[in-house]
Amino acid sequence: MYHKFTTSALVLAVYKKGETASAVVLLTRDWGRVVVSAQGLRSMKSKLRYSLTQFSRCRVTLVRGRGGWRLVSAESYGNIFSELRDKPEAGTRAARVINLCDKLMDESRESREVFDTISTGLDFMRYFATDEEIAGIERIILLRVLWLEGWLTRNGVCASFLNIGQWDKGLVRAVNSVSGRVTREINRSLAEMV
Repeated sequence: MYHKFTTSALVLAVYKKGETASAVVLLTRDWGRVVVSAQGLRSMKSKLRYSLTQFSRCRVTLVRGRGGWRLVSAESYGNIFSELRDKPEAGTRAARVINLCDKLMDESRESREVFDTISTGLDFMRYFATDEEIAGIERIILLRVLWLEGWLTRNGVCASFLNIGQWDKGLVRAVNSVSGRVTREINRSLAEMV
């Protein structure tokens, strides 16, 4: 008998796998980045197909078998693009954050702080009007994810932006005031990964 695990997740990507099955890449709160098999997901009769579109926020139930993770159920409670539909710049930056996380994160490693940082940061984007403010939020999310994943040290200009859970307009203004230095630090960290 398999044990069922339920957690919050962001859908990072969905790939075709056979006739009606899909491989779904999730960033889960409890197990980090996991790839799950979803049988019949692409079938027109599938109840799960609308809950697991790319960039969806959902609650998933998974089982772990010999062949890896399998999806049992999913309930969507939002989609990042739908939430940001009236802010195209925010949607573009949110997609870049999610795509980077898909490439950056190790599979099956607990990542509550990473999940919460990304989820809260993307929520925070909805409350800002200018493209510059949205760019600042993207920088803060990237700094924190790179730091939590061990690709960035807590020193220099970036140290004051790494307080997990702190989100306010003053922080966004501060990161934008040193945007060139912060962007260089992010790019340096990403270049070291390659």
